[in-house]
Amino acid sequence: MKIFKSIVATTATSLLLVAGVLVSAASQPPTANAAAAPAPTSVRAAFYYPWFPETNNWATHYTPVLGKYDSGSSTVLAAHVSMAKYAGLDAFISSWGGQGTPTATRLALLLDASRAQGFHVAANYVPESRSTPPTAAALTSDFNALFSQAANDSAWLRVGDKPVLFIYNVGVEASCNAIDRVKTASAGRFYLNMKVFTGYANCASQPDSWHQYGPAAAYDQQGTYSTSVSPGYYKFNESSPRLVRDLPVFGANLAKQVSSGSQWQLITTFNDWGAGSSVEPAMDWQSGSGNGDYLDAMRAAYVGNAPTPTTSPTATPTTTAPTTTAPTTTAPTTTAPTTTAPTTTAPTTTAPTTTAPTTTAPTTTAPTTTAPPTTSSAPTASGSVDKVLVFIEENHSLSQMQAGMPYLYSQATKFGYATHYTAITHPSLPNYLAIAFGSTFGISDDNSPASHPEASPDVFSAAINAGRTAKSYQESMPTRCATSSSSPYAVKHNPWAYDTTPSARTQCNSFDVPSGTTTAGALHDDLAAGTLPNVGEVTPNLNNDAHDGTLATADTWMKNWFTQIYASPDWKSGHLAVIVTADEDASNQGNTVLTTVIHPSQNAHVVTTPLTHYSMTTLLSEVGHSACMRNGCAAANFAGAFGLTIS
Repeated sequence: MKIFKSIVATTATSLLLVAGVLVSAASQPPTANAAAAPAPTSVRAAFYYPWFPETNNWATHYTPVLGKYDSGSSTVLAAHVSMAKYAGLDAFISSWGGQGTPTATRLALLLDASRAQGFHVAANYVPESRSTPPTAAALTSDFNALFSQAANDSAWLRVGDKPVLFIYNVGVEASCNAIDRVKTASAGRFYLNMKVFTGYANCASQPDSWHQYGPAAAYDQQGTYSTSVSPGYYKFNESSPRLVRDLPVFGANLAKQVSSGSQWQLITTFNDWGAGSSVEPAMDWQSGSGNGDYLDAMRAAYVGNAPTPTTSPTATPTTTAPTTTAPTTTAPTTTAPTTTAPTTTAPTTTAPTTTAPTTTAPTTTAPTTTAPPTTSSAPTASGSVDKVLVFIEENHSLSQMQAGMPYLYSQATKFGYATHYTAITHPSLPNYLAIAFGSTFGISDDNSPASHPEASPDVFSAAINAGRTAKSYQESMPTRCATSSSSPYAVKHNPWAYDTTPSARTQCNSFDVPSGTTTAGALHDDLAAGTLPNVGEVTPNLNNDAHDGTLATADTWMKNWFTQIYASPDWKSGHLAVIVTADEDASNQGNTVLTTVIHPSQNAHVVTTPLTHYSMTTLLSEVGHSACMRNGCAAANFAGAFGLTIS
């Protein structure tokens, strides 16, 4: 890359070179309350963490597709750069913790990987966040080391002829004094981009640019200086997210970011797994392209091309899984080449809301869009539905499940869910009977089959009689088709056990089975072998269905099973639809419950058609190739509402 050593200047303008592209921009330093000039192009960058596999950083609620990798692996770094380019990013902002630290060593490796693919990197200087900041001499020494690395490296992001350096100045360094310290150490060598703080615009001295960092805010904009988009924020040591992942919201915020014309368009973050703010592909948000939902959304917004499947090999890092101690508060995120100050807040500081000063508008060369490694668990096709597996949770409303089951709701917003799906009545048993038989039979209690012997048809036996397969997986059930409760198994949650027709009882004794665990048992084995039934139902035990346990416990239980589902042959075939619903609400939302459909045909699909458990009856009858049953015959069509094709 050619570096222009001289800048052609006039009284008001100069030429800037960002990643090798010259643009016209204002040359005067920013002033308080001044409006930023529109940027001719934007730089798109993501905060990046090269601090793995240190044991204090791998604690996370999520599972990276690459596993718990080593940031020193050339294979991993090459994959990350390829992923970033696929998503339309121009640069990483890589955290730098000081000379001799692992993050400093890995910065050189990241530059190597970026140089090989025509990508760019800026460093984020972390030591300014320490409770005792570096002395003036130490600051100058660090800047000397960084400049010796950046001066002649074509992969280092530049504005004009200056390498970009972000400063993570928080705590005691969130002050005007920090500006003077940093500028003195820089001695005019770096394009300095500092983190905003209260009153920053009124400081007599100003750096070249400002930025903010705050993954707890879904979207932030400060004039035309910068916009920041975060996918979510769920710290490893917290029981609920501060920012719930919502893929449609993320996509809308990306579109808003692009249309904003902001000079620096930032993603918070690429891979801060401990904060739960990553867009890097994870088992939790896989997509048909193999690149993950969030990179697909970024590609659609930044590049404008629909995601396409990739055939690149998957990186296989050679590292052991580290322990899960929390990262220290002095390890901030990496910085992106920005020229304005977003208003989001860093994990250890409060984000000011202030007008950003005027600044120049950098540009960058558009990266190519090499696709990252594909994941092996993406479905090969979005085919017709030949198998349905229904999970039934307990006693919580739509709003309660949205708030209390963040993993499940992330899958709901990724694929599809209904906003007006209602249970039939209270308590539990009649709702389970409604799903399986198409009728509550007028029952208003939770008594056992001895009190409520019902007759066929039910959706399970009807499917078998039609030449299809059916199976009900009951967690903690002591024997097949158990007709009495044995805690934590509750027979009131096992509707097939209520069909006392002799042929149905025989079928129940064969195919109403204990589910087992995620490591052994019927459900595990059928998932692994690709032998799920056409009509399948899973009932967690009382601890895992949020009846006796918490929604958080139910969410973790569900996530563990979904990890296996996404790796299963039936899911990869594209013909399996997984449905999660609840038997009833807590008498707090008109019996409206969260009902989600997980199938590759669903893409952030929000269904507003009123549906009920009787609609579910009809869906199971259709997949089972049996006649409609009782009240299901007149119910709103579930498959039609979600646009599912039944084979």
